[in-house]
Amino acid sequence: MSEWWTNSDKGIVEKELVQAILFEYDFYIEENCEALSYGICEWKNFEPHTKALDMGYSYDFTSEFEAMPGITLSFFDDLAPLDKTDFGPKYQFSGYLELPGIDNLLKSYIFSGLLAIHEAFTELDESKLFENINYEKGFMFVIGEHDTGEVYPLLIKE
Repeated sequence: MSEWWTNSDKGIVEKELVQAILFEYDFYIEENCEALSYGICEWKNFEPHTKALDMGYSYDFTSEFEAMPGITLSFFDDLAPLDKTDFGPKYQFSGYLELPGIDNLLKSYIFSGLLAIHEAFTELDESKLFENINYEKGFMFVIGEHDTGEVYPLLIKE
């Protein structure tokens, strides 16, 4: 992990302060979903959040740290059949999102996976794995779906 996030030989600029590492995935209803990692800097209105936040688009990517290897989201694999299931003519394509209660059910499922990632990141942090990242106070690991703006914090470093 730190090979990509802290290695100056791969283009990471040591004097560039990272405010966040964003993990971004395409769509959660797909098998073998992967969240690529992006170093975030120059984020206007940057401050740590403990709840979902809208990043907007007022930030920049750190040098050479864009669409790098990130993390796999295999817990999403269980949702992949939703993309192929025939719910009848009323719910063709993404119409399953209109099923009563599905939004809350999906959010609960997704948050249980994100909680597991948070716990793993907490263990990695306790082992000092992230100490070589040149981060700004309040640095966060965040995750979200591609270009939605809304992300969820996974870990905050003070």
